[in-house]
Amino acid sequence: MATVGHSGLTAMIHFHGTPISGAEAIVSRLLLSRFAFVSFARPDQMALVSETTAGFALDNGAFSFWKRQQDIDWDLYRSWVLEWYRHPAYQFAILPDVIGGSEEENDDLLQEYGLPSGVPVFHQGESLERLERLADQYSRVALGATEAQIPSETFYSWLDDCMTVLCDSEGKPKVRIHGLRMLNPEIFQRYPFSSCDSTNLGQNYNTPARWAGTYNPVGPEMRGLVLRDRIESFQAPCRFEPPRYQQISLFAS
Repeated sequence: MATVGHSGLTAMIHFHGTPISGAEAIVSRLLLSRFAFVSFARPDQMALVSETTAGFALDNGAFSFWKRQQDIDWDLYRSWVLEWYRHPAYQFAILPDVIGGSEEENDDLLQEYGLPSGVPVFHQGESLERLERLADQYSRVALGATEAQIPSETFYSWLDDCMTVLCDSEGKPKVRIHGLRMLNPEIFQRYPFSSCDSTNLGQNYNTPARWAGTYNPVGPEMRGLVLRDRIESFQAPCRFEPPRYQQISLFAS
């Protein structure tokens, strides 16, 4: 549960996407008492996650399957969630969705595949009217960008629009907001997220070529600890502040 601190920041949950490459002993120490985001497309480390983390969320893998141009067996996904939702560390599961599908198609999936603590996805490009409906029906909503590379100007403009719907006149969120692929301090420090996820840790800690400099941590485990703690050292604000647009004077001074 995200809580608000005296500094005006929320105790946002940082979900680290799996699988995380490397020796199992190292991965266990990196995830110990942390939060993990496990994709149905790659459930390889589910057992390890269930034994070591403070909490985990389950993702339907729609983005991964979409990139591979593969269909998803939603009945199998539901069975997988029902296998794990009674675990004490279970947080929530992303409800079935189709990237690039119509709003009607995604609404139908929500009706057909209800899940314990299920979270719907609002996609970039969908109408804000749909976002309003989801916020009225669910206590948590996930925001999913369809751009391959984020952040971007269009991405930020879309998130600004989403926050005007999801937050009240004081900028306080009306529901809990999860950012899919948004565990980047550059992104989540701008918005009142309750939680975000990304595979940044899993993809980058065990790649020596991406680390350089005099104080380069020695060995993969130290790199992982540095990267994990660096990501988690940042927090989200407790309120959304709309962007301030500079007015251009029509009269010369």
